[in-house]
Amino acid sequence: EAAAPAEQLGGSGAVLEPLLQCVAWLDAYFREPAVLEGLPVPALHHPIFQKESFTRQVLWKLLTLVKFGETVSYQQLAALAGNPRAARAVGGAMRSNPVSVWL
Repeated sequence: EAAAPAEQLGGSGAVLEPLLQCVAWLDAYFREPAVLEGLPVPALHHPIFQKESFTRQVLWKLLTLVKFGETVSYQQLAALAGNPRAARAVGGAMRSNPVSVWL
């Protein structure tokens, strides 16, 4: 049996809380997907989320409005992002998605 995620990372005092949240989320994703709804989504510190852009808007809407396991078309996601005619641009945003496990 595998060790708990915090133990694998050298003990809970050795790592930062956001990293532990990320490990817990990924552990649940691969072991018990049903519990994901109760877990907070780990902080996303990738540069794409630091500046205002259409890509950021699309990914943020996907993260906050589409539930885990639910699917939406690029056209639906474009509408959620405020531009229903931008389905192709949504495709470009999804192509540059740095966190495809989450989104």
